[in-house]
Amino acid sequence: MSKKIFAMIAVVLLMVVGLTTVATADLPPYQGVLNSSTTVNWNGTGTVFSNTNFVGAGTAAFLTSGDLVQGSYTANSYTAYELGMEVDMLGTQMKATVANGISGFGVIDYTQTRTGPTALWYGADGTPGQVSTSYIAVQGGVGEIAMTTMTNGNGTMTENNYGGVKTVLSGAYQSNLAVDAADFVMNRQLTSSDGSYVQTNAYGSGKVYLEALSSSMSPTQATVVDYYSGFHAATEGSGIFTLTGSGENKVNKTLGFSTSGFTTWTPISGSDAGGIYNLGDTTAGSAYLGIQGQWGSGVGFDMSHTGMTAN
Repeated sequence: MSKKIFAMIAVVLLMVVGLTTVATADLPPYQGVLNSSTTVNWNGTGTVFSNTNFVGAGTAAFLTSGDLVQGSYTANSYTAYELGMEVDMLGTQMKATVANGISGFGVIDYTQTRTGPTALWYGADGTPGQVSTSYIAVQGGVGEIAMTTMTNGNGTMTENNYGGVKTVLSGAYQSNLAVDAADFVMNRQLTSSDGSYVQTNAYGSGKVYLEALSSSMSPTQATVVDYYSGFHAATEGSGIFTLTGSGENKVNKTLGFSTSGFTTWTPISGSDAGGIYNLGDTTAGSAYLGIQGQWGSGVGFDMSHTGMTAN
């Protein structure tokens, strides 16, 4: 397998940008040998984007654009050895903040796709094709994305928090996505190789943050899980939040799914919000579960211990 990482970094900034290639990893330690590590740091006005392709493991891309953009991105390539097999892996870490936008909105977009390997570990299906996408757009405020993503040799792609992140909200939260803006859009989608997906969306105004501290995608399953506090909105502002999933066999709500503060809490057309899961007939997308909550000024919302699995 190839042991090289191919990265394209494009920078269009009006202020100061730092580009650094380092010999040691900034990511958490993983089983295997670190082959390369590239770090990009930026702080300025305009647009920064990057595409990383590690042959045999995965691709990753990010974009930040706004009146103020700052952040740090690291891409690490590894070779792991297990049961006599040699497997390439790609790990990335993204932390970026954006304010407003040069064309009306400030945007952060972060995507990683697992393109291999197809080797099987412990009998796991090694089929590639899992995708993670995170996106926020803000106007009249600020937003942040912070996440670590890893392609694993067992046929999955896993994500965890960028630990100890202080978000745009007051306090030291460990959030994957956070916004504080007059207008915002927030989206997280996890897709497995067979097209099963789970997705969160929020749009409106005010302060909202998402604590999905663990998520994973395999060839047949996508899961977003929160072990602690879930999805939150401060009392100022208003908006709509949705959580949806689609699979061949079934879609499950997970971890109790307690909620509070919604002015309405309704099923999305075509699903049953009152049930724990929706069953499918083994055809693509036949199981679908979607719920929608709306919050108003002075109400806010809280979704504690929240998650969804589609397979």
